[in-house]
Amino acid sequence: MSPLDIYEWCSPRTGGMTPGQRRFHADPARYRRLQAGNQVGKSYAGAAEAWWWMLGRHPHRITPSAPTEGWIVLPDLQGDWPKISAKLRALQPPDILADGCRYDRMRGYIASGARGIALRNGSTVTPKSGTQDPLAVEGGTIDWIWVDEPPKVTHWQSLPQRVAVRGGSIWLTFTPVGRPLGWLREYFEGNPESNPPTPPAPGWSEIRVRLTPENCPHRSAESIADQVAAMSPWQVRQRRDGDWEGLTEARRFVAFGEGSIAPDALIESMTASHVRLSWDHGEGTNNQVCYLILGDGRRWIVADETVSEKGSTPAMDARRALDMLTRWGLTVDHVTAAFGDVNSAGKAGAGASVNALLEAAFADLTRRSAPPFEIRRPNKRGGSVEAGEKAMNSLIREGRLFTTARTASLNTSLQHYTGSEKDLKHPIDAVRYGLSDVLLTPPGSDPRGASRLIVV
Repeated sequence: MSPLDIYEWCSPRTGGMTPGQRRFHADPARYRRLQAGNQVGKSYAGAAEAWWWMLGRHPHRITPSAPTEGWIVLPDLQGDWPKISAKLRALQPPDILADGCRYDRMRGYIASGARGIALRNGSTVTPKSGTQDPLAVEGGTIDWIWVDEPPKVTHWQSLPQRVAVRGGSIWLTFTPVGRPLGWLREYFEGNPESNPPTPPAPGWSEIRVRLTPENCPHRSAESIADQVAAMSPWQVRQRRDGDWEGLTEARRFVAFGEGSIAPDALIESMTASHVRLSWDHGEGTNNQVCYLILGDGRRWIVADETVSEKGSTPAMDARRALDMLTRWGLTVDHVTAAFGDVNSAGKAGAGASVNALLEAAFADLTRRSAPPFEIRRPNKRGGSVEAGEKAMNSLIREGRLFTTARTASLNTSLQHYTGSEKDLKHPIDAVRYGLSDVLLTPPGSDPRGASRLIVV
């Protein structure tokens, strides 16, 4: 069997297509986008699609009989053609190249001395640049176009015209990383807020494939976990999940960036005179969060987080907080301050506040007759939310407030919160409560030795 036959007929563990790749190939739409995480096989799927169109047969759709004429549009023609040629070569059936066409490991496929592919059946492929001269993708009547990673918007707009006459197909394979893609998202999803509203582009289907063991059965779960662990926290949603831009426009915490993740050297060197726990008692799964905050009086590190599970009780929440302290070599006796939001009807009982129930749970779990610390209500006077969020952004900008890779929910909120997303607000509120005395300290006072931040 040829590599292309193996891909078509065999299991993923022996070189066959994965479930996500199969969804892409079986999608009947004329225009398709395979929007996926890194290393899920999107370019490999694009290459198989190209061979089937060149050969004039497709396992999931009717294609024009050979010969066909296709384009492969790449961001950097010179640098990317050898890379995409290697993907094509890995699937190439034997004895199909025309005389004068050959594969060169350094240059990619060469046909008659130029970049391209020519088959014995007369089909041809021409690589095109998606970022250089826009005239490169003007003119021509094409049967199919494979776009591997998005081109410039000027290039993109001309591509449907190239396949219009023959009723051809376009497929895009990409991970949304490396260039601003707001225009492409608006192209696919439309923009109801524009004037007039922009509708989604017609005819396009979306196949989204996340980097997971289920979608990549040919890889071990350990290798996937290692790959995700090596990703920047800023790009996990893009590189793992195929999500759009890593940062939301008009987000409130514009100072938050990769430099806001505390380096190991800072964590190891900090003498934490402040050890704080802080809760937001939101109701429902994943809405109650607790943070461990370390500080030296000037700099603060939100070091760790716990997130509620369905059916969580105060005892379970206290146990998670104790486990979090243990991870950092701390005990309840190291805690210098604790803060928690007001009552939550979903967790409180017999009129008791959630904070009181948590205090009792800590006493019980540590086998003490009294709680090891008081969980205080944060400052919630009028204007404290907006002022506190501004102060948090200022601390981040000044290099005085950091998070870590362990605070995934908080990092996501800081990247995307614009002020209206309720599901993103709980982590931010929890941190704001834990630093409320620092963030909102009036000029001229310095409670409990904390550093002052004047909000302007």
